[in-house]
Amino acid sequence: MKVDTVSPRPQQVPHSSTPRRTWRGQRGEARLAFIFWTAVLVFGGVAAFEWVPARMKVAEFEDYLVDSAQRAVRMDPKALKKDLMWKAGELDLPLDSDDLQIQVSSGSARFIAEYTLDLEFPFYTYDWNVKHDVKRRLFRF
Repeated sequence: MKVDTVSPRPQQVPHSSTPRRTWRGQRGEARLAFIFWTAVLVFGGVAAFEWVPARMKVAEFEDYLVDSAQRAVRMDPKALKKDLMWKAGELDLPLDSDDLQIQVSSGSARFIAEYTLDLEFPFYTYDWNVKHDVKRRLFRF
C-alpha cells in the first residue's frame, strides 16, 4: 500500500495580471470608515430630530389654510385672520399679522402667509423661509 506524501510547500497559484493586495497597507481603514459613518448617522439623526417636527407643523398649518379657504365665504376676513393667527400661535410658528394676507372676493379666496423658521443644528442655524399661497374658488349654497 502506497501512502501519499504531503509536500511541505503549498501549491503554486498561477500569477494574474492584477497585483496582489497586501493587508499591511489597509490597517485602520475600517476604523476610520466606522467613525465616519457613525458621525454621518449621528448628524443625520440630529437633523431629522430638528427638521421633522418643523416640517409637520408647516404641513399642518398648510392644511388648516386650505380648510379655512374653503369656508372663507361664510366668515368675515377679520375673523379669518384672527383664527389663522391663533392656529399659527398654537403651532409655535413665527407668523406676524403683517405677514398674513387674506383676499376674499365673490368667487375666490387667496391666503398668503410668509414666515421664517430657525432650525438650530449643531454648529449651524438654518433659516427656512416658508411661503404658503392658497387659492380656492368659492361656491355659495
